[in-house]
Amino acid sequence: MRQAPILVLLSCLLSVLSLPAQNQPGSYEQAFLDHAFRPAPRSINPLILLPPYDPFPSERTLSARHYPASNENRLDLFLPYIQEIGGGYVGVGTDQNLLLMGRARSEFGYLIDFDPAAVGINRIHLFFLRIAPDAAAFRDYWKYSARKSSWQLLKKEFAGQDDFASVQLGWDIAQASWRPVENRLKEQARLARDYGLRGYFNDPADYAHLRSMVAAGRIQALPGDLNGSKSLRSVARAAGHIGRPIRILYLSNAEDYFPFYSAEFRQNAIHLPADEQSLVLRTCSIQTMGLSHPQGESNRQKPFHYNIEPLIHLQRTLAAPGTFRVTDLLRVRRDLKAGLSLRTFAGSARAENRAGVETRQSN
Repeated sequence: MRQAPILVLLSCLLSVLSLPAQNQPGSYEQAFLDHAFRPAPRSINPLILLPPYDPFPSERTLSARHYPASNENRLDLFLPYIQEIGGGYVGVGTDQNLLLMGRARSEFGYLIDFDPAAVGINRIHLFFLRIAPDAAAFRDYWKYSARKSSWQLLKKEFAGQDDFASVQLGWDIAQASWRPVENRLKEQARLARDYGLRGYFNDPADYAHLRSMVAAGRIQALPGDLNGSKSLRSVARAAGHIGRPIRILYLSNAEDYFPFYSAEFRQNAIHLPADEQSLVLRTCSIQTMGLSHPQGESNRQKPFHYNIEPLIHLQRTLAAPGTFRVTDLLRVRRDLKAGLSLRTFAGSARAENRAGVETRQSN
């Protein structure tokens, strides 16, 4: 498996640290890992999480009521650092997760959100991945012109199931007059042209990998709250059970809404099994910090800054006493290019500078 330059850097930074040994999978778990993506029944698939999940909150206090599609246009900035990183994936939001998991060649993934519409859209994404042989067919299912026939397929698949209400809500929002999912798929094509974005929507290998994960029951969309006490703890137990680390924790800009890191979030992050390659991917749109921003953001008045951090580093930060939030964390960072930074262990400026040089040479 090829490592991107930043992963080589992080491996060197962390090699001097004493890391806890990962649980070694036993014969049963190893048989599951070696089953070449053959579907495993729910009853014997150790990665399938069952209720209870975190409940959907009555109030989410976000800038918009729902986020059916991503508005982070420069996710391409993350992609060189997660190429074929493997391992487990945990992420919030919707289509961002497909882009990141496919490029990372994640082995299993959990798409969590505290918005029932986002959970419903994720479940529809996974269903369309299962039945659409390629990205063009996947896009066709989301088209407004195909809404009646696509809805008949969804009703046949989900009617009578516990998750039908969230699927119906997600579909209704996705097919509203502004057609957020269909237009996001069109936007991805423009981003590919302007910024070289590659992913499941234009790379057959990425799309095929996601389909194989879905066929094997290795992606699950479920209710989850970063500040909850159930869903992420279940993710940690499942990953620990098969002895595989979470290699990507994608937070989007959820931390913007935290007045401070809660005890629940700290414990959720700390309990995720991690190794020296595990990364946190986040965006930040708080404008009071002097952060740089890339070109091409969808909201020029509130653009995103993109940040990478070793998961182990975040875990150790969150284990320390004190009250702080994401603005405090990002005051100490290494800018890699406009709109992208690295936050990592102190005392490594020389190595981080070398990584910045390597990064520019690789792009």
